[in-house]
Amino acid sequence: MYFLEAHHFFLYVHAYGGFSMSDGIFLLVFERYASVFYPTFRSSKVYKFWFIALICAHIFGLVSYLYLMVTVRTTVSAMTAMSSLTILYVITFILVAVLLCLSKKRYYETLGLVSLAKRFMLSESYELCRSTLPAIIVSSLLNIGYCITTWLLALGYLFQDVFYEYFAFGNVILKLSPFYVNSVVAHNGVQKLDGHSIELFQTQNEYFDQLRSSWS
Repeated sequence: MYFLEAHHFFLYVHAYGGFSMSDGIFLLVFERYASVFYPTFRSSKVYKFWFIALICAHIFGLVSYLYLMVTVRTTVSAMTAMSSLTILYVITFILVAVLLCLSKKRYYETLGLVSLAKRFMLSESYELCRSTLPAIIVSSLLNIGYCITTWLLALGYLFQDVFYEYFAFGNVILKLSPFYVNSVVAHNGVQKLDGHSIELFQTQNEYFDQLRSSWS
């Protein structure tokens, strides 16, 4: 009895982790788009409304995904949920790739036209996309490959007894990725678009003065 309860609990945890990773990245990219095109978006009254709306959409999507993957647990429901998650990964990859180009383009277009704080947000968006794009590409390819092979299995083109190790390995890699942090390194600096770093061993005013002289 205890084993069945634990198994059911970890099914929920497993599905929750799979959905939250993809949807969390999608929500992050959405916020960065708003920051690139509307630099004052975070301080506006509309931000709170959109934030609450996105959280509600995330909760609705999470409940729907858990219902299809754990409660219903039919082949059709599981494949529908998995396909939706793969599509979300692909959309996120496209958005990040486009935002990477747009943020860099707008950074140079706004040279001397907008305030330093707004240009810093453009640089921040570019750096976020540049650092996360490789991981998003790999995760998208893994999810696409896993989704296609699972559909082939469901349609009878593959046999589970032959590809059991592949599906078990893919399931663990895509949905359960534990890691340990042995040490934490503090980086007191910011990287510019040209690859050079600015160290932050000064006050806020001195920091912005250095940014102004470096980006002008």
